[in-house]
Amino acid sequence: SMVTALLRVGLSRLRPIATVPIVACAAWLFVTIFFSVEPLLSFRRIILLSITAVIAVGVLFVARDFRQLALTLGGVALVVLTVSYAAALLTPGLAIHTPYDVLEPQLAGLWRGIFLHKNEAGPAMAIFILIGLAIFSQFDRVLGACIVISAGVFLVLTGCKTYLILLPVTLFLTSMCRIVTS
Repeated sequence: SMVTALLRVGLSRLRPIATVPIVACAAWLFVTIFFSVEPLLSFRRIILLSITAVIAVGVLFVARDFRQLALTLGGVALVVLTVSYAAALLTPGLAIHTPYDVLEPQLAGLWRGIFLHKNEAGPAMAIFILIGLAIFSQFDRVLGACIVISAGVFLVLTGCKTYLILLPVTLFLTSMCRIVTS
């Protein structure tokens, strides 16, 4: 597990992330459990958040170099993309919004894959595109291109206008950083 890997690396390496704002935020989240309308639900959500945070931090600290980090993130992207496409193809009623969605029937036909909503799938696909571009430019053109193309198609199928617009803007602005050094 990630906790075992972090223990092997050494907890002293985690000390730089234990800043006052992060510790204060964690303490505040813990305190809010007691003031919640549903304390047990809040407790479960805090546990899930803690697991997610440990995994996110762990991936950054356990990776030996950028290559290992990028390839690990690429592997995760491929797994999520594969499962999301399989869900959309094998169980479209669950992985694609339908006209029978009670709250938002206007989203019918927009893909969500393994995510609960298209607005969760869209940002994930945008992140996968960035991961794919990093892999493409640094290590493996085939793997990177596969991730970029499959995540790009899925992003279009989600219909997330915000990320369809923001992704090209983000790519343009970051590419300008190479040209305009000031």
